[in-house]
Amino acid sequence: MEKKFWKRYIYLWYKYVIFEELIAKDIERCRKVYQCVIKLIPHDLFTFGKMWIHFAKFEIRQNNLQNARNIFGTAIGKCPKKSIFNQYISIEFQLGEFSRCRQIYNKYIECFMEDCQVWISYAKMEAKLDEYERCKQIYEISISKQEHIDMPEMIWRSYIDFEIQYQHLQNARNLFERLLTHTKHVKVWITYAQFESTIAGVPAHSRAIFQRASDFFEKEFAHADSLLIQERVLLLDAWLQFEQEWGSPEEIDLARSKQPKRIKRKRPIKTEQGIDAGYQEFYDFIFPSDQLFPSGALKLLQHAKSWKQNTSLPSD
Repeated sequence: MEKKFWKRYIYLWYKYVIFEELIAKDIERCRKVYQCVIKLIPHDLFTFGKMWIHFAKFEIRQNNLQNARNIFGTAIGKCPKKSIFNQYISIEFQLGEFSRCRQIYNKYIECFMEDCQVWISYAKMEAKLDEYERCKQIYEISISKQEHIDMPEMIWRSYIDFEIQYQHLQNARNLFERLLTHTKHVKVWITYAQFESTIAGVPAHSRAIFQRASDFFEKEFAHADSLLIQERVLLLDAWLQFEQEWGSPEEIDLARSKQPKRIKRKRPIKTEQGIDAGYQEFYDFIFPSDQLFPSGALKLLQHAKSWKQNTSLPSD
């Protein structure tokens, strides 16, 4: 039994309950229709979140708030869906029942701990209520469980934005530094540097961050893969853009001198059977700083150039 075969069938029930409530105005019969369709749906296989939500909102329209809560509670117990949690929280928040919202969020996290948006939504609710410490605690707990969360970088970004919103700039710096112990992704370095210049208003700090990042990528370049090389290119380009906005002519020239040279190269390609199939052109980058300490692709290029010069025939 598949859910797609139920969709047309379930729309008949939607129309049925609408008819009973709005046309026939038979509230008790409408309630029985909702109860009937809820019993028919095989919730152990799939469910229809909209049906639960419509049923709960129907009870709210009849001023039966407790019935609505019971419906949401049953839905969460039988077949937890994000749409059901979100609607339940939204209703309780509008009613000012913030303690209930927290209880629902705790259950939400229990069911969907891996979803970063659940943690972020919970923290943002506390921020709306000016519950700074509660919000901070939620972010800290989520970070401590980041290995189980699908996109932990989203939580870090939201946490940093939260501290910036409260003008706790040193806390934001500390978070950036903590994040760099988990990942050295180029976007983290660039965002950190941009924070120092545009928000904190300290371009010198930005320059120091760019230098730290450049040192890191330069060190890692000896065993770099293509992705790391691309990140290094992005970093140096961002550094140049930063200097063009904030730096002196000398600092702009220095950043420009660090930009890599783009060269076209060829690499052999083989078929699945291991047969030579010609060559494929690709672009590589030569970084000025690496010419002082050649490594990897640059060493190979220099050896090839030296060999060509040594084996060339003398001119007449």
